[in-house]
Amino acid sequence: NTQVIPWLEAHRDTPFFLYLHSVDTHFPHVLKEPDNQWVDPGYDLSQLNDDGSWNIFRRKDGKPYTEADKAYFRGLYDGALHYTDRQVGILMDYLE
Repeated sequence: NTQVIPWLEAHRDTPFFLYLHSVDTHFPHVLKEPDNQWVDPGYDLSQLNDDGSWNIFRRKDGKPYTEADKAYFRGLYDGALHYTDRQVGILMDYLE
């Protein structure tokens, strides 16, 4: 939106085709309020190993993900969806 809306303003009287591809639902997730409401603030990130790859997290102990790990990842994803949905809503409101 920070790039699209100013472009739309500058081309207000010109027909356009707009294709947006959001990657905000993919790692890495950087969530702020209110989008982080599904992430347990007490979750211990130290048990995950960030290896810097697209397979961002692995458990340091090599064991399968626990239910707490899975809840953490679901919370990140839900927050990313929430953020993306709000941004699409802002754009739709602008277009109206």
